[in-house]
Amino acid sequence: MTKLEFIKKVEEICLMENCSISSAIDVVMHENRITNTEFIALFCKGKSSIEDDTHIMFK
Repeated sequence: MTKLEFIKKVEEICLMENCSISSAIDVVMHENRITNTEFIALFCKGKSSIEDDTHIMFK
């Protein structure tokens, strides 16, 4: 999923359900099984997309 795809899904949910942006973000993350780590990598660390095979584990 790219940043643009993520943002479009959040926008769609906000327009249909008239909810807050943070609630819509939570819905998109849950529906697409996006972890907090993947979200941070996408929006805070400059990744262009979330790869399906990316699994970051902490010790």
